[in-house]
Amino acid sequence: MEAIRNRLKHIEDDQSNNDDWLERLIIEEDLEDDILEEETAAEEELAAPAPEIDKTKLRGEIAELEQYIHLARSIKEDEKSHALVKALDIGFARMAEMAAPRKAVIFTESRRTQDYLAHFLESHGYAGKVVTFSGSNQSPGVTGLYQRWLSEHKGSDRVTGSPVIDRRTALIDCFHDRGES
Repeated sequence: MEAIRNRLKHIEDDQSNNDDWLERLIIEEDLEDDILEEETAAEEELAAPAPEIDKTKLRGEIAELEQYIHLARSIKEDEKSHALVKALDIGFARMAEMAAPRKAVIFTESRRTQDYLAHFLESHGYAGKVVTFSGSNQSPGVTGLYQRWLSEHKGSDRVTGSPVIDRRTALIDCFHDRGES
C-alpha cells in the first residue's frame, strides 16, 4: 500500500511540475522493456497524449491509501493467528490422546506470512518448536539445524554435498525425528 501511495504521490508531484508523468512512471517501474516487446500493438496507444488526471480524485486516492496504511499499522496481531494457535492446541491435545507425535505442517504462499506466523507461534507457546521450510531455507534457525545435521551425518552418504538438497533433507529429518514439535 505504501508503494502504491508513493507512486500516486509521485504522479501528483509530476502533474504539479507539468512533467511527462506517464513516461517517468514507465521508466521508474521498468515497464519500458515490456512496452517495447508489445510495441507494434501498443504503438498508437503510446503515441496518444497522456490522459488528463483528475487531481481531486488523485488526492482522494492518496488520502484513502494513507487511512488504510494507518489502520494496517495499528493491527499488531490478527484474529486468524490466534485462531491458528487455538486450532493447534486442540489438534495437539487430540494427538496426545492418541499417543501420536504432536506435529503440524502449515502451508502459505507468502514468505512474509511464513515469517510472521513463525514469529507469532514462537511468541505464543511454541518457542523452539517452529521450523520454516521455503525455497531458500536460509533463516538462522534453519542454518543452525543444518549445521547440527551436517555434524551428525558427516562422512555418511546422507550428505550429498549440495547445500540446497542437504538443507532440505535436514529439515525433513528434523520434522520426522522430533517426538513433538
